[in-house]
Amino acid sequence: MLKVFKKINPIFHPLILIIIFSIPTVYALTASGFYGASDDIHIAWLYEMTQTLKNGQFPPRYVPDLSFGFGYPLFNFVFPFPYYLGALFYFIGFSLVASTKIVFGLSIVLSGLAMYWLLRQILGRIYAVVGGVIYIYTPYRAIDIYYRGDIGESVAFIFFPLVLLAVYQLTVCRVCHRRWYGVGSLGLAGLILSHNIAAYMFVPLLILFSTIRILSNPTDIFRQAVKVMFMFVLGLAGAVYFWLPAILDSQLVKYDTVYNYVDHFPSLLQLLAPYSTSKLAAPDPYGNQSYYLGTLGIILLIFSSVFFIRRYKQISGDRNMLYLWALISIALSIFMMNFRSDIIWKSLPFLPYFQFPWRFLMLTTLLFPFLLIPLSQIPHKVIPLVLIISAILTTYQLFRPHDFLSRGDDYYLNRYIPMPKASEEYKLTKEEYLRLLKLTDVRPDRNYQLFFANEGVEQINGDQLLNVSVETNSPFPFILNIRRYTFPGWKAYIDGNQTTLGAGRPFGQLSLLIPAGQHNVQIKFKETDFKLILDMISLFAMGLSLVFILDSRKNV
Repeated sequence: MLKVFKKINPIFHPLILIIIFSIPTVYALTASGFYGASDDIHIAWLYEMTQTLKNGQFPPRYVPDLSFGFGYPLFNFVFPFPYYLGALFYFIGFSLVASTKIVFGLSIVLSGLAMYWLLRQILGRIYAVVGGVIYIYTPYRAIDIYYRGDIGESVAFIFFPLVLLAVYQLTVCRVCHRRWYGVGSLGLAGLILSHNIAAYMFVPLLILFSTIRILSNPTDIFRQAVKVMFMFVLGLAGAVYFWLPAILDSQLVKYDTVYNYVDHFPSLLQLLAPYSTSKLAAPDPYGNQSYYLGTLGIILLIFSSVFFIRRYKQISGDRNMLYLWALISIALSIFMMNFRSDIIWKSLPFLPYFQFPWRFLMLTTLLFPFLLIPLSQIPHKVIPLVLIISAILTTYQLFRPHDFLSRGDDYYLNRYIPMPKASEEYKLTKEEYLRLLKLTDVRPDRNYQLFFANEGVEQINGDQLLNVSVETNSPFPFILNIRRYTFPGWKAYIDGNQTTLGAGRPFGQLSLLIPAGQHNVQIKFKETDFKLILDMISLFAMGLSLVFILDSRKNV
C-alpha cells in the first residue's frame, strides 16, 4: 500500500493514507441537512455562540435566547471550543448544520493524524498508520457522531494523542525541543475546552503514563518530572478561564442531573456483543445504543496479550511499560463501566456528573492502538494491511446515521430557540439539560417582555441581547424586572451611575429599584474582575505555548 506513494515525500504520504482511509467514516456527512442524532441541540447552541460573539462578548459565557428568552450562562459551564470552531465556519458562510458537520468530519480526520503522530515515535510509520486507522474505526466513534451527535466528545479525540505525544517526547531524552511544551499544553487546554468531562476522565490515565515515562529514566527523574509538570500547569493555565469558573460557579446552580449514572452501567455482555438489544440494554436515553468495544479491539486485546506473554523479552523495556500501561488502563476503564465500581462513583467529586459510565469507552478507544506494540515485532509485512482492512470492514457500516432527515437550520432554531416566540416543539423540550440557578424557584413557562413592570417603561433601546437600555418615567419608585437570570457579570446603570441589582421572584430574574422621575437605565453583561484576571492568564499561557511551538531550540 505504501509503495503507491513512493514518489511522494516520505513525511507526508502516511498522512495522505490516513485521510484516504477516513473517507468512508465522513462520507455520510456530505448528505444534505442534518440527520437523526440524539444531541442535535448542539446546532442551536452553535447559533447561541455566534449570537454571543456578534454581541462582542469574548470569551462567551451568557447566551441570550435560551429558557424562554431569559438566557443562560451556557458557556460558563459547557465546553466552548467545538462551538468556536463551528462559529468560524459559520462566519465564513456555511450554515449552522453544515458548520456542525464540518466539525464532526474534522474530528475524525485530525484525530487519526494525531494518533499517527504519536505512534510514529513508538512503532514507526507503518504501524502508526495502522494505529491511526484503528483509532478512527471503533464503534464508539461512529456512535458519538452518527447516533448521539456528541460534538464535544468527538473533538476531544483530537487532543488525547497530542498530550501523550508531548509527555513522551519530553521524557524520551534529556534535551528536547521546546515545542513539546507548546504541543502538550495546547493539547491539554484544547481537551479541557472541548469536553471537560473527558479531560477529567483522562487525567488519571495521563498521570500514570507520565509516571511510567519519568521512571523509565531513573538517572534524571527530577528533571523529567519538572518538564512534565511545567507542561501540565501551562495547559491548565491555558484553559483556566473556563474550568475554574465552571467549578466555582457550580455553587450557584442546583445540584441535579437529567440522568442518574446508576442506571447506565453496561453489562459485560453489552461490551462484548456487537449490538445491544432491548433485553440486554440498560435503560439509557439513546434506546438500543451499542456499547460494543469493537471486533478488532477485542481480538487485539486477546492476541496481543498472548503474544506479549510469550515474547516480552524481545520487546524493548520502554515499549513493555507502555503496553502494560495500556492494558492496565483498559482494565480500569472496563471496571469503571461496571456496576461494581459504584463505590468509586460515589466517592470521587464530580464523577456523578459524567451521567453515563459508558463514557469510559472514550478511553478504551484511545488505548486500543497501543495494543499494536507486541504485534509490531512480527516480521510479516502483510499483517499491517490485514489489520487496516479488518478495522475498516468490521466497523465502516456503523458510520452512517439511522435516519437521513435532511433538516436545515430553521428546524433546529424553531425547536430549541424560543425567541422571539417559543414554538410548541420548544415547549416539549422542557430544557431539563439546563441546571436551574439556585435563585430560580421555577422555570419560566412562557415568553416575557425584556423589561416587565407595572408601569414606567417608555422606550427600549439597544440590541436586546446582552446590552440594552430603557427609558423610564414614573411619579413613584417602582421595581423593574429584566428577563435575564441573576448571575455574576451583570451590571446596571441608572443615568450612568452603577446601581445594585437584585434577584426577583419567582425566576431569579434581574431586578432593581427605579427612583421616581425620568431615567435612563442600562443593563450590560461584562467579565467580573476575577474572570478578567483568569482571561489574561489563559491568554498569556496560550501565547507562551505558541512561542514554544515556533521555537526550535533544543534546550529543555
